[in-house]
Amino acid sequence: MKYTSFAVLDFETGGFNAQINPITQVAVVMIDGKTLEKKVVYSNYVKPYDNTLVYEQAALDYCHITMSMLIDKGVELEKIVKDLCVIFSNILSCNDKKYRSLLVGQNITFDIPFLVDIFNRCNEYLSKYFKNTFDDKNFKKGDRFYGLFYPQHLDTLNL
Repeated sequence: MKYTSFAVLDFETGGFNAQINPITQVAVVMIDGKTLEKKVVYSNYVKPYDNTLVYEQAALDYCHITMSMLIDKGVELEKIVKDLCVIFSNILSCNDKKYRSLLVGQNITFDIPFLVDIFNRCNEYLSKYFKNTFDDKNFKKGDRFYGLFYPQHLDTLNL
């Protein structure tokens, strides 16, 4: 597999569990896979988006984020996911399926369930932008994170 770009991703969240806790902040830096140049830098707070999700005070305190910051400065989840779709699609310089972006992050395995969840909530599919860790033929439209799609990634925690 060859990579045309690297999507360096980090989320701040309202807790440890993507099924019950929301994201509170997103940051992505897209890096050109050939020149290692920064192509896009994106960061936003996330407006509360599902009243059934739990914001754990300890998680907010750890990240120095308040609910009023999220309400006042936050961006709607649908806008954030649309922005990420544009960022992930514009960096792809090759239509050849053997070239893709690689998802990168510090402890990225923590962030991936949150990323998959927000894309599913907005009816978008990460499979358009990232190769599946699992066999693509097993992926069915509508599968959630706890189904079969899990993007290929590089966790810098191991470096």
